[in-house]
Amino acid sequence: MKERSIQEVIEKVGLWRRLYEAVDLNGKKIHTLESAAREVGIAKKTLDDYFLHLRLAEKFGFDFQLNRQAKIGVLRTFVRSHQKAVKIEQVPQTPSTQWCDKSTSGSAAIKVEFELAGQASSSDEESQAYLFHREDSFSD
Repeated sequence: MKERSIQEVIEKVGLWRRLYEAVDLNGKKIHTLESAAREVGIAKKTLDDYFLHLRLAEKFGFDFQLNRQAKIGVLRTFVRSHQKAVKIEQVPQTPSTQWCDKSTSGSAAIKVEFELAGQASSSDEESQAYLFHREDSFSD
């Protein structure tokens, strides 16, 4: 399988979406997402994946102009690294609190707080709280 350049992916996804959004004189859509994908010559599942990665890369500030000739793997790696950073959400709370919410079957939210090493405590510099989501089941 050929790895496409980011520029090629942008062109193919753009064409796919334009074909899908096109309407006839009566205002009826000409293509479904699947038929538009066949016209482009790339599987709908692949185009969906490309579209998702393009949107996320834009959200995370990817430099498309600088990397337009790079392969799509560069963009995927960028998105993956930024998604890992976003999974840890900062939650302002009081220090030294830990809890586990078992209210939803099969998942848990665990909050762990800690003070940043080498930083003095003050009213403005409370300890940092992070929310982690796990997909483990808990036995009661």
